[in-house]
Amino acid sequence: MIRGPLARIPAGVCSVLAYLAALMVIALDPRVHGSALASSPAGVAAGRLLQLLSSGLVVDGPAWPQIALLAIVLSAALRRLGAGRLWAVAVAAHVGATLLAYAGIGLLSILDQQLTSQVVRVPTMESR
Repeated sequence: MIRGPLARIPAGVCSVLAYLAALMVIALDPRVHGSALASSPAGVAAGRLLQLLSSGLVVDGPAWPQIALLAIVLSAALRRLGAGRLWAVAVAAHVGATLLAYAGIGLLSILDQQLTSQVVRVPTMESR
């Protein structure tokens, strides 16, 4: 049990802070390769479904502006939705949007496999 001033921080706030901290560590630690966490259509087809979730920890591009903006959006969503609904919506949106994009890539590959051959094998985020 946590005692003292930290005990007064709501669990939802702690979950958002922990997520943002994880994003910063992964984005800034050169030993962590985002491509190992990122998903790809081929990876999902091969059954590596955990990467659908771990890809939510990968920041592609300049990390600080994206994480700062995400902190603002998450704090507003936390106030409006509460922690449980926030994380349910976030996971559903992340996984759903990824699967929808992969379905589109799959349809394009039926039309022209050469058009999508590079996209299917490469994780959605290249290593830094």
